Amino acid sequence: MQNKPTLKDITVFGLVAEQTTTLTLTGENLAPSAVTVKGPLMAKLLSSAPTTATVEVIVPADCPPESFDLTLVHPKDSPTIKLPVLPAAAQAVTVKKPLSRFDQAFALTSSASVALQTNLDNDQAHLYQLTLKRGEKLNITVTGARSPLSDLDPLLRIRDIQRRMLTLAAGRLRIDRRLSFTAPTDGTYYLEIGDTQQRGGPKMLYRLVVRRL
Repeated sequence: MQNKPTLKDITVFGLVAEQTTTLTLTGENLAPSAVTVKGPLMAKLLSSAPTTATVEVIVPADCPPESFDLTLVHPKDSPTIKLPVLPAAAQAVTVKKPLSRFDQAFALTSSASVALQTNLDNDQAHLYQLTLKRGEKLNITVTGARSPLSDLDPLLRIRDIQRRMLTLAAGRLRIDRRLSFTAPTDGTYYLEIGDTQQRGGPKMLYRLVVRRL
């Protein structure tokens, strides 16, 4: 008797609007005959095997940053995984660690929207530094456990040069943390990202998008 198919892993943190992404899903007893995905996404099965399935997913430019069900069609059972659509950014940044002290804060200097992806290594938060003019606006999004690769429940703070907390975003698991911030004065500000349970490790992945307006 054939066992039911089970999904175990996926190769991408998420999908980005206006991009085509090829992803591989791994598991047991897969061998799907087709793949389906909730609109407005479009998906095509590129290869099928008992332990892997390769899928191409197209995300339109106007797709909202939500999560969509992708299903591997199988006569025994059809496993489904939620794929997050992530906010797009003009520039991808590679972060340099460590980031846990204020004197180690990674400077986000670009005037364009930037995205970066990394993980918390221990129970200490990550710090990012921005220099802002009075009245300059930021839109900030942090994605954690909305991705199937992450267990992170993000905690997002903004601090001033004296390290005083100015604003905070936290909430339910599998919901992006979002902040809109207007700089009250010229100066240096810190963006702090942690986990609500102060966890760290390979599964504490997050994606940060910062937009200057």
